[in-house]
Amino acid sequence: MADYQIPPDLLNAQVAFYMADAECERLAAALPPSTAGGASISDEQRDELDKARARRMDLVNILYDDTHPWWSEVDNRYFARMALYKAAKTKLAAKAGKASS
Repeated sequence: MADYQIPPDLLNAQVAFYMADAECERLAAALPPSTAGGASISDEQRDELDKARARRMDLVNILYDDTHPWWSEVDNRYFARMALYKAAKTKLAAKAGKASS
């Protein structure tokens, strides 16, 4: 696999996607189970989850936008995307490490 020079805007978007996805999971986990009799979610919960999902979708659109020049420069899009995922996870882990220290 080639050594890819990932553009900062795509790297930051991938990190932001991971964070937005985790936020969606957190919000969804806080909702009452659908099997609970008569359980419903508040308008505030619904709005918060809708906004988080919209943010996540905005980031998906950025990440999968084939018009970004980098995608036409790479030799293999699959390997380039895997390198992007790995670099973003590394950056996110470093960010988490700094936050906990």
